[in-house]
Amino acid sequence: MQVTQATSSTQPNFVILLMDDVGYGDITSFWNPNNMSASTPFIDHMASNGISAPSRASLLTARLGARTGLNNIPYPSTRGGLPINETTFGETFSKAGYKTGMIGKWHVGVQGDFHPNSRGFDFYTGLLYSPDMGCADEKGYSLSSPDICPNDWHEIPGYSDFNCYLCPIRTGNVDYQALPLLNGRKVVEQPLNMTNLSLRYTKAAEVFIKDRETTTPFILYVGLQHMHVPFFIMPEFAGKSARGDAYGDALLEMDWVIDTIVKVIEDNGEAENTLIWVTRGGGSASKHTVWEGGHRMPALAYWPGTIEGGRVSDELVSMMDIYPTIASLAGIDMPGNRIYDGIDISNILLDKPFSSKNRVRICFL
Repeated sequence: MQVTQATSSTQPNFVILLMDDVGYGDITSFWNPNNMSASTPFIDHMASNGISAPSRASLLTARLGARTGLNNIPYPSTRGGLPINETTFGETFSKAGYKTGMIGKWHVGVQGDFHPNSRGFDFYTGLLYSPDMGCADEKGYSLSSPDICPNDWHEIPGYSDFNCYLCPIRTGNVDYQALPLLNGRKVVEQPLNMTNLSLRYTKAAEVFIKDRETTTPFILYVGLQHMHVPFFIMPEFAGKSARGDAYGDALLEMDWVIDTIVKVIEDNGEAENTLIWVTRGGGSASKHTVWEGGHRMPALAYWPGTIEGGRVSDELVSMMDIYPTIASLAGIDMPGNRIYDGIDISNILLDKPFSSKNRVRICFL
């Protein structure tokens, strides 16, 4: 894991950037046998100024799926999601006075109270599920369904099991739908143009960060679509990567998204009071096998002025550690009526003595 940090008398801000299905070797600053040095230049810059280390529900709650009960993938027609009695870091930080935001892929529940706005995130722009859960053509546009979708939050007459995000075709196959983009609970585009999705996410991040009192701390969780569907690329990045294919171009675009969000924070004068955590929600497919591609994850923590740059830690850490760590750094208590599988690893970030004797070991059989 890689770290960078800042000191301030005010509560720090936090940005969690969750890449999707990015391989350990895709990031140049990590183990990269193909030396694709031009694909992720800004992430490499962050890594050189931070510290580096070896899903979504576990990130939000610091608890294993075996405890939360969410151990499978929610689909557009799934009625449930992350159980309502689970407390997300969004809820914890919101109660502590933070401005909370979520941008991008949510994928822990679609219907009603499972929406991000009901799970502690005041600001939301993005896709409630995976970008490949709607059909798309080779130009990067979602294909529309025969039904016309309403633009507000209510059920479609005759489809009591579904809400307005779904618009299933008459066969009831909910995978054939027009993929919707949401602002809050409102559908703002359907079919979604995925070729400009990254641009929309960066603009949403800018609005979230700048449209607040600077004395109000914020926490922003960004679920990137990269690299789950690496075929929809902004024209500016097509054919521009050293790798020379769509995957490399999408990596370059992902790097630009992270760079742009960091620059917004810098331009707002908040870089030295903002911890930025970059990791991924699992590698490529076959995560249920013994292959390490789905488990060994790139991660870095970047906090100019607080975390010494260029350090690499070999400690075993988990995405479940993020919630306890940022809560500790912010001086916020987590709910005490449950067992957490994540632990506070702030001492790793701050280069202080750390013991992993209580580290939860996860065995895949």
